[in-house]
Amino acid sequence: MSSSTAAKVADLPPSVLRMLEEADTPDWIDLEINTASSGEEDWQSIHDLSPGQRSTALFALALTAGNEPLVIDQPEDDLDNRYIFAEVVQVLARVCQRRQVIVATHNANIPILGDAEMVVALDAVANKGSVLATGGLEDPAVTDQARHILEGGEEAFHARQRRYLSTERS
Repeated sequence: MSSSTAAKVADLPPSVLRMLEEADTPDWIDLEINTASSGEEDWQSIHDLSPGQRSTALFALALTAGNEPLVIDQPEDDLDNRYIFAEVVQVLARVCQRRQVIVATHNANIPILGDAEMVVALDAVANKGSVLATGGLEDPAVTDQARHILEGGEEAFHARQRRYLSTERS
């Protein structure tokens, strides 16, 4: 507060000061994200963003804090596949170097292009879940289930193969 406001507050009667000290003032946190192009700044409140931009901001926030295990449920919601590969998969790959991350997803790009160490393919029928396959991506049973159950399965496997072939030639 300014010095003139502070002087006015100091001159208040003790009973009014006590009311101010005891006033319930809830915390207000407003998360903002820079939506401008690189090198520019255009900070927007998360409340004014699209669902995809909001998901992006919250995803980045969740990944930056801590080293404890992290469970993420469907980080692909409200995001397009190009962004999932360009950002989500790349960020998860870096974060997995320093902390355990468990991701529940319907998008094959995340476990396959993110080189998941363990994949558990699940199915649910009439409120009963079952494990269809579990293991690494080198296990044919796991890759077969990923191709048939997860969105973009076969395409994601071909993209992964192209990625590895291009890095081997470099």
